Amino acid sequence: MLENVLNKKWVTNLKVIFNSRPKLTYEEFSKEILNDYSFTETSIKAVYNKIQDYLPKKIEKNIYPDDDLINDYEIDDEDLGDLMISIFEKLNQRFPNTNEQKAFYKKKGEKITVLRMIQFVEEFKTR
Repeated sequence: MLENVLNKKWVTNLKVIFNSRPKLTYEEFSKEILNDYSFTETSIKAVYNKIQDYLPKKIEKNIYPDDDLINDYEIDDEDLGDLMISIFEKLNQRFPNTNEQKAFYKKKGEKITVLRMIQFVEEFKTR
């Protein structure tokens, strides 16, 4: 029962975020990132799709690059780690070790946004 209450609260909070701003299609999302960064479409799409899949299926998602995955989407550290590992597996890439991860976050900042996840994938995937 408590799980249902928490899930309803999570869904409600996400709906408030997603409905409070203009709809950003994947194409607009990708274009916005590609205008500012030289990332690959593969990394952008892998992160975007994994977040889409993680969030509740019954809501219309409206993902923005600067959305904070912990504070806005309420994804905990363990689930974020699992999401990242699955992205690297899907891309057939080696997941970075703890020291590499710490160095990345020290250099790029601790806030974990959608954009930061894409930067993380770009930083560590072999091209």
